[in-house]
Amino acid sequence: MGYDIHITRRAHWADESAKAIAVEAWHDVARGDPSLRHAPENGDAFYASAETDAWFDFADGNVFTKNPDEATFAKAHELTARLRAKVQGDDGEVYLPNGERIGETETRVVTRYPWWLLALCLFSIGCFVVVLLHVLIGG
Repeated sequence: MGYDIHITRRAHWADESAKAIAVEAWHDVARGDPSLRHAPENGDAFYASAETDAWFDFADGNVFTKNPDEATFAKAHELTARLRAKVQGDDGEVYLPNGERIGETETRVVTRYPWWLLALCLFSIGCFVVVLLHVLIGG
């Protein structure tokens, strides 16, 4: 028996009623990472590191690995950035990229941006285009 870490979008990795990572999203991220190689002999969604002993597998809407070392934690954080998730231990603690450990209630994963932020971005881009056209046309 070992200690697992989970790459999850859920408040607690074991809460199966909450938002899951789609297996297709996991495959897309893992296949896009040149340091990981697909190892289907260990499971359909199993990927091993080509450089270290690290490995990652998918189950129940989470990506997980067992007994992580420093290199595995670093790779897990790279993957979480691409999956818009977090690294969480078996007991619900969250691990930050700097190695700091915090309680599960102190972190929140943003998987969807608020509508007003999108509107603000579109407005800003529109203003930039208007100014750019004004400068180029010389008006």
